[in-house]
Amino acid sequence: MTAPPTGYHLLVPPGWRRFTADLEGKQQLIALASAKLKPLGRPDLDAQVRTMIEQQWSRLAVLRADGVYMPGDDEDLPVTPMTLAVLRQVARPGTTFADRLQELARTATTPIETPLGVVHRWETSERSTGELEGSSARIIGYGFPVPGERADRGAVLLVSIPYPNDADREIVDALVELADTIAETFRWR
Repeated sequence: MTAPPTGYHLLVPPGWRRFTADLEGKQQLIALASAKLKPLGRPDLDAQVRTMIEQQWSRLAVLRADGVYMPGDDEDLPVTPMTLAVLRQVARPGTTFADRLQELARTATTPIETPLGVVHRWETSERSTGELEGSSARIIGYGFPVPGERADRGAVLLVSIPYPNDADREIVDALVELADTIAETFRWR
């Protein structure tokens, strides 16, 4: 029997940063966002972004997020409208990690055989309402069971790609392909 993994590796595009899904990570992201918005002279926009970050971080805490990956502060690289969160998940007693994924995905997952084992993938779309009406998000999830005898735990890579409703579908599809490519780099360590 081998020891259970102690963490994971994930390759992301150049210029991306990892934010911890805790108070420190939230404060770092708010500071980064405020610094980028300050030259625009729009305190109202800064307040909206702060509120959105607060809401997302609350949701990430409920989902047991480990880390959040997104384009950082490298001005020389294009901004990719995509956020990745890694969630550590444990199924309820008497159920499996695959069962937990069904609850989280709220749609059917597709099991994909890989050299590392089965990876479960799903994809959904969400239309925004309220202040964000006119935009949508493509959500792609990937479930990576912890290798070994216990089938009740794993990690979920949850990718959110926001876009305006009139966006070119080829661009959105290319971002989904980028998400698939990043997910292929996930490895337990």
